[in-house]
Amino acid sequence: MKTRTFISGVLAVVIAICVAFLYGRGVLARSWILDHNAFEIFTSPDGRYRLEYGLTSPDFNWMRLYRQGDNEVIADRRFWGEVPYRINWNVDSVHVASSDESAISLPPHWWERWTAKLP
Repeated sequence: MKTRTFISGVLAVVIAICVAFLYGRGVLARSWILDHNAFEIFTSPDGRYRLEYGLTSPDFNWMRLYRQGDNEVIADRRFWGEVPYRINWNVDSVHVASSDESAISLPPHWWERWTAKLP
């Protein structure tokens, strides 16, 4: 029983270290984008939303969604993959690349609005 508890504790610590490392890597990448103002800005066809898109390396992409005329981030998405060549605005979502992880619902869900507040 003690061995199982010990292994569970070690596993929890390893997972926590991995999560902290990945989150820290993302924070550094996002801070580089902010420091260098490396965003491209796109406006939705109906004019209601503004999308800022930036990349720090060939494989790390970051996009932030705002309501037009407001500076509060309402959705934030980080994803790995190739640089997108086109922003696709749909009635209920915006896609930056072909993968599902690069899509943001319009209007954003409560979870997307909440996670956009994180550093």
